[in-house]
Amino acid sequence: RHSSSYAITAVDVVTLISTSMLATLSALAGLLLLLLNSQACSCKDLYASSNFIKSFFDVDIKLTRAIREITSHADGLTEVLRAGGFLEEVTKPLCEPPCDSDDVVFHPVNQLLVIRKFNKVWPKFSRMMKPLMSEDSGLWGSLFTSGRLVESLVLIKNLLSDIKALAVTEADYFRARLSIIRLMDMYRIPASEVQRGDIAGRPALRSLIPQEVLEMGEACKKIGDRCRTKQFADVHAHLVAEEQLGAPMNIQPELQELCESESCVIGTGSGQCVSGRELELHTIYRRLCVEPELWTNHSGSCFLSRPHPIFFLAPLQVELINPDIRARVVHNALTEADIATLERFAPEQRRARLASAETLLETRVGTTSWLGDQSPEVAAVTAKAEIIAHRDASTADSWQIGNYGIGGHYYAHRDYFEPDVLPQQWFSDDDHTWGNRLTTLMAYLGDVAEGGNTVFPLLGLAVRPARGAAVVWDNMLLSGQVDPRSLHGGCPVLLGNKKIANKW
Repeated sequence: RHSSSYAITAVDVVTLISTSMLATLSALAGLLLLLLNSQACSCKDLYASSNFIKSFFDVDIKLTRAIREITSHADGLTEVLRAGGFLEEVTKPLCEPPCDSDDVVFHPVNQLLVIRKFNKVWPKFSRMMKPLMSEDSGLWGSLFTSGRLVESLVLIKNLLSDIKALAVTEADYFRARLSIIRLMDMYRIPASEVQRGDIAGRPALRSLIPQEVLEMGEACKKIGDRCRTKQFADVHAHLVAEEQLGAPMNIQPELQELCESESCVIGTGSGQCVSGRELELHTIYRRLCVEPELWTNHSGSCFLSRPHPIFFLAPLQVELINPDIRARVVHNALTEADIATLERFAPEQRRARLASAETLLETRVGTTSWLGDQSPEVAAVTAKAEIIAHRDASTADSWQIGNYGIGGHYYAHRDYFEPDVLPQQWFSDDDHTWGNRLTTLMAYLGDVAEGGNTVFPLLGLAVRPARGAAVVWDNMLLSGQVDPRSLHGGCPVLLGNKKIANKW
């Protein structure tokens, strides 16, 4: 708008936009509508669940394809996008189809890139398009004689005015970067590998550009992670020198030293670096997450179990991993039909929060929903869970269905409630006395490529997720007292998609 070299005139549009483009414009309008109404548009929760990511890759592909078609007929628009510095970003998708493989969708750097694009690029495109669609512009006023074209442009104009509502917020993008930092801390991934997109030997769609590296360093600095602030500063300086772009990141002198005696764990509750006893616990926790085969202390046995006639022909394959809390892995707990039932009937998930508040937790990064036994199919799965756990489920919680996104995890915690901190009504109502959570049954609804182990740091146990398996353990002693040894956590998901179902 400020340079005649890049101005799009009404003549340009009328000349360059042919009748064949009307379908493309309508398609673009429809895609923007899809963007607004897609189930993935619980955007404040986008980074917390991998379930939301697939549709955003798909929308990115379709939008860039439509814009590419339009710009192929409108040189003026191409010049405006080029002058804005993001022609390639809005005409080239992050991923060329097909993009539905787990290696693409569930790679943490790929997920970071798509979240960033919906936070920075598409809102910028919307802001750039709005003036061109203004009724005060010569472009808009000259097109009222083209009926079908006007309809498409009006729809695009209205949708662009609302696109701000669907944009991923800065807070979402910041938390997505925290998730990458969490993976770096847990699995000792250097900043250079994150920049290259090389995670556990799996390449990302592309490497991070200097600006994205700078933004990662800023996130590290904000949380006081000195070692990784320095790492990203060094990587950024190298890229700047190599490509002669911009200026090196300005790091304060006190941030130059590496963290040798502390670990900056995003998820311990403090959100800052830890030391002392907390660091000792985290060190054990990390060892079980990273090298479970070296540090796990399985002290039980394996056996077949037929606790009910339904298991006569296909007995349960049980592995006792700790007698103290009666922890065992039931390797064939759920069938494919059971898993399909839980996934089909589960309500829409939302970001995990404190049980009695709306507070978002960095100690638990994932989404959950609650599924009762309203359908006969779900009730049948619950009946099987009763048999497997040797517990009466009539006063149990509903199924909690969970999914974990970028670096998704649940830091070390206990499932039971402390009776002295909860109001009495939590334990009883007019019809039932509920009591505490005696036992946990955690079923895995899918395999996880890398990471995502369930670990018990006080017992030296680690269990790798396996589709259809379930981990069962007691949270309380026979005396009715809570058992603190049941402390457990879900390690950050490095690669893949972790889906679970809990029954307490």
